[in-house]
Amino acid sequence: IGVANFYPDRLVDLIDHVLEIGTGSGYQTAVLARLSAAVISIERHQSLADKAAARFRDLGIDNVQVVVGDGTDGWPDRAPFTRILVTAGARAVPQALQSQLADGGRLVIPIGPPGLQTLTTVERQGDHYVVSGQKTWNTLGQYANWIFCLVRTDQNAPKPQQGISFLLID
Repeated sequence: IGVANFYPDRLVDLIDHVLEIGTGSGYQTAVLARLSAAVISIERHQSLADKAAARFRDLGIDNVQVVVGDGTDGWPDRAPFTRILVTAGARAVPQALQSQLADGGRLVIPIGPPGLQTLTTVERQGDHYVVSGQKTWNTLGQYANWIFCLVRTDQNAPKPQQGISFLLID
C-alpha cells in the first residue's frame, strides 16, 4: 500500500477514472483513491456504503464517490471508465460493465463458482473486447494481484512503473 506513495503522480496519469463494484469496508477503495484521479464505488448494502463514505470523509479522501446500487449495471452516467474492478464473482462478464469501458480500458472480474474463480482481465480495443490475462485462485483477498492488473500497462515499461508493478504483485 505504501507503494502508492512512491510515484503517485505517475499512477494518476495511468488510471484516471475507476469504477469499483463492491465498496465493502472501503479499504480497497482507499488504495484505489491513491492510485487514481477519481473513483466511483458501487455498494449493494446501504449500511456498508454509509460507513465507507464516513471513513473517506474522516481520512480526507475526496476523490471517491460511493453510491448504492446493483453493480452489474455499472454507472453509465459517468462512463466511460479507464478501469473497472469487480470484487464479487460472476458467471460471466456483465455486458453493461464491458460497454462502459473506455477504449484501451481494462476490466478485472472474478468469473466462476464461489471458492474457485478465475480472475479475468478484459481490455477494450475499439469495438473489440480481448481477454488479456487470467489467473485461477481458490482464496479471497489477493488485492495486490487485482491492483497489479489495473496499473500494469506494458511489460517493457520504464523502471519506475516496473518497480510499482513488482511491489504490488509480491
